[in-house]
Amino acid sequence: MIANTKWHWLIAIGILIFPDVALSQTPKTSAPAPEQNGQLLKKMGGLKPMAAVDGDAPVRKLAKERYNLSLKILAGGVALVETGGAPLMVLADDFAQLRSDLATTGADAAEKHRMLELHVELVKHLTADAGLLKESETALPRQLLTMKRLLLGLEIELLETKDAAPKAP
Repeated sequence: MIANTKWHWLIAIGILIFPDVALSQTPKTSAPAPEQNGQLLKKMGGLKPMAAVDGDAPVRKLAKERYNLSLKILAGGVALVETGGAPLMVLADDFAQLRSDLATTGADAAEKHRMLELHVELVKHLTADAGLLKESETALPRQLLTMKRLLLGLEIELLETKDAAPKAP
């Protein structure tokens, strides 16, 4: 439950700090080209829904259904970004919610770690985007610092959970 609360606070902070950037403003300098984000978007678009199994408790079935809905929302955001209809920033909240929902599905530690790695990759891209925004004087230095702080928090979590990382064959 604490992990869910942590992500909700991070989501709320992101919405408060980046509302214009995430929803409406176009930076004066160009954001990374779509092909630079292509691999990340491909990974996000390739995430699979979770199927409920007969042995799942009712709460677990609902958790998987909620995860699958969050995955559909993320897929819609990925489609918008791929077509240039929205900046990469719109995926920040969607992906944080997806990770929060994953925690309640009974997913194994390796799957949670894989999602954490993808979250770190997303935030690295967003930090690069925030740097471009700072150069264009659209973003405040505080916004860039907030993105870097979020990235450091995710990297700490990644190091703390490295034992759960999938092992190479």
